Amino acid sequence: MTEEPNSLIPVLTRYGSETASMEIKDHISKQDRKWNEMFERLQEYAISNNMRPVSGKLGKWYSEQKYKLRDGTLREARKIKFESIKFEVNYQLKGWLIKYDQLLKFRESSPDHWPAYNKAEPGSPENKLVIFCQLIRKRYKDNRLEEYWIHRFSEIGFNFERYQDNWYNRYQKIKEIIADKKSISSKEIGGNNYEWIYLNKTYYDKGLRLSPRQRDLIRELDLKRFYPSWDDKFNRVCSFLKKRKKFPTHLSNPELWSWLHSQRHRYHVGRLSDEKTEKLRDIGLNLVKTVKDKNNLRWNEQFRKLKAFRNLYPDRWPGNKGEKDENELFNWCNAQRQAQAGTHSGGRRKLLEEWRVKELDSLGFRWSRKDLYRTAWDINYEKIRTFIMSNKTSKIPANIEEKRNPLYSWLTWQKVNYRKGNYDNEKYLKLKMIGIDISK
Repeated sequence: MTEEPNSLIPVLTRYGSETASMEIKDHISKQDRKWNEMFERLQEYAISNNMRPVSGKLGKWYSEQKYKLRDGTLREARKIKFESIKFEVNYQLKGWLIKYDQLLKFRESSPDHWPAYNKAEPGSPENKLVIFCQLIRKRYKDNRLEEYWIHRFSEIGFNFERYQDNWYNRYQKIKEIIADKKSISSKEIGGNNYEWIYLNKTYYDKGLRLSPRQRDLIRELDLKRFYPSWDDKFNRVCSFLKKRKKFPTHLSNPELWSWLHSQRHRYHVGRLSDEKTEKLRDIGLNLVKTVKDKNNLRWNEQFRKLKAFRNLYPDRWPGNKGEKDENELFNWCNAQRQAQAGTHSGGRRKLLEEWRVKELDSLGFRWSRKDLYRTAWDINYEKIRTFIMSNKTSKIPANIEEKRNPLYSWLTWQKVNYRKGNYDNEKYLKLKMIGIDISK
């Protein structure tokens, strides 16, 4: 800690009063100079930081001044200057200190291991410590962990790279399991092992997360032998068909049966290319086997039509006054709304499957007809407002190029609805603000 003036009393006993007085003044001036230098550093730090410093020389000095302030030993002049700088209460630091103390106590009672997560007790104190340790490792990996905490955790032998250690240990286990295998499945090698292999193969293929050393090790596993190409699988099905005169079943060849099942699913959701579809049909595979499959195919066909319609008309949804195809889409959209609301066929039909809801949501589908019409109103209002701003007139022409202007027709309907007494006051005011009074 920085020395205070009372530490200079021995100087008076060693020298004469005049000499001692000069040395005391010189020592005090050095103390003040050092203190002021640190205070200036604190001022500069406070300009761009809301939280108090916790690491390095400045963090240590700040802690010393706070201690003296609480102890009542900080000189009044310094106290005034020090208290002139206000920091927000660092709740994160406070919370981390509490968690760190809890971790120390855990290690005192269990010196042979670190906290381990228990799924059966998600809110237990030990599980919370596991999450805290994961946070520290994440910040360390991202180079966002302060020196103060690196030092504190290093003192207790904390492993900042535990994920890496776990990865290499798991790798050795996987390597032994698949060493003599020609194929793998979750049933054969265990779900967790299969998931680890698939996940790391994905990382390897996409160039994600793995370090250069890890990529080399994954390459040594030669995982491609377990994940043949589409053509390889197709050729194996052809060979099986030629030999057995029938398609594989879940008993005769679970692997190929599962692959064919996945091809049917891809076909149903529209993700199987035309080329692959033709190849499968050429060998006699029926891609539509059940009533549910046929329903899914019809639904996907209508969805593709709706998607094409939205690409062509991004500012509106299908209406019931258009051509035949548009009318069909209008009725189909209403059927989806009714099914989702549970009102289709008197509520006797099931709600829409989740995957269908997600597909429609991807287009920004309007589940409420009220919202649909409100959106149409807003679109037409914006078109009229743009016309008025561009042409400097609030008179909307009835015809454009000898054809009926749809905006004029829309505006006429607004006037009709207003006269019937069922018009929204907010909409009336919005039109009036751009110079259109539908009451006249």
